[in-house]
Amino acid sequence: MNMGSQKQLQEALCNRFELIEELTNADSHLIHRGRFLTADFVVHIGDVPYLISIGDGRVLFVGRKFPIFQGRKFTLKGSLNAWSMFWELIPKAGWHDIFALTKSGEMTLEGEMQPFFAHLQYLKDVLSKPRGVGNK
Repeated sequence: MNMGSQKQLQEALCNRFELIEELTNADSHLIHRGRFLTADFVVHIGDVPYLISIGDGRVLFVGRKFPIFQGRKFTLKGSLNAWSMFWELIPKAGWHDIFALTKSGEMTLEGEMQPFFAHLQYLKDVLSKPRGVGNK
């Protein structure tokens, strides 16, 4: 993939990721399931970091610009290929789950794992919200 198409892919994936706040907050069932989670964490789409703030199950903030020393519970880093395949309407086996992607090396998870595992299904559902968005 040439540099221009890689930048286009990254921008398209970032645009999809930025929909997480709207898509999550429109899902009352998901908010209810996450009602006990209040945390800040960072997600990397390729080399672009995003801060996500969640309060009582609602996504309060998703943004590229945040203080370098911003507190965070954990960080999830995924390659462009990982997010592109993960957000397919029906992802292929091995590309459908955060743990499958960490096993293959396409994603890494670091930091305080207790809040991540305590709210695992909620977080997996939030991160998969852009799935199929923009697909034909």
